[in-house]
Amino acid sequence: MGKTISIWAVCLTLILAGFSYTGSPGTTEKDEFTIVDSKSLSINVETDEDFRFFLKAEYDEPQEEIKFLTRESTNQIRIYNGIGDMVYLLPVGSDRVSIGKSLFETGDYKFVFDIEGDRKMYTSKLKVH
Repeated sequence: MGKTISIWAVCLTLILAGFSYTGSPGTTEKDEFTIVDSKSLSINVETDEDFRFFLKAEYDEPQEEIKFLTRESTNQIRIYNGIGDMVYLLPVGSDRVSIGKSLFETGDYKFVFDIEGDRKMYTSKLKVH
């Protein structure tokens, strides 16, 4: 009788360990959506909500401009460098935004689009190659 209980204990332990193993990778993975991809730069968002905020995003190579068309009017855009320091605060007041690539050196940046009405914000990540 003692061997039966220990076999059940081992089986139960293995089953529970299997559930905990298969559940953890899903919680650590991040989905990322690329909204602009060119030889000069790329722009990604991390959430579906951020992805839906952008109706259109493109990089105009000849003009060297990043262009956004957003679902809601953007009050301002805060731009942070790779170490988290704010480098620009751009007043916008529109759902159409154009930003010159000349503002950025090679590296990583974070854009925070502040929406005036409901104090929401949407983020994207810029990587200049």
